[in-house]
Amino acid sequence: QNRFNLCFEERDFVPGENHIANIQDAIWNSRKIVCLVSRHFLRDGWCLEAFSYAQGRCLSDLNSALIMVVVGSLSQYQLMKHQSIRGFVQKQQYLRWPEDLQDVGWFLHKLSQQILKKEKEKKKDSNIPLRTVATIS
Repeated sequence: QNRFNLCFEERDFVPGENHIANIQDAIWNSRKIVCLVSRHFLRDGWCLEAFSYAQGRCLSDLNSALIMVVVGSLSQYQLMKHQSIRGFVQKQQYLRWPEDLQDVGWFLHKLSQQILKKEKEKKKDSNIPLRTVATIS
């Protein structure tokens, strides 16, 4: 049983609509965004643009909706060459697609956990009264 609804450019983007608008709509209407970062991804300006929008959404919502999966033998250096990806890699964890087929089950379990993970509710400190503090120099 498929527990996820997926958005694919070829199937779900509105033909004739501005490509950036399609990307933004897809990102803002998703609970989670999974970016499969490959050599092709790093050479495609639209992919990097979509990654930047997804990262911006996470920053504005203060959540971890973006999940990055590195596919293929990309080195840390190759990832760090791209500014938006560098910022993500320095602050967030990401997954690597396993090279050994025996590890695919483990990988899919980890990916499912990341997708299904709920955001922790922020603690509200409503019991702490704020006071004005004056400084004398």
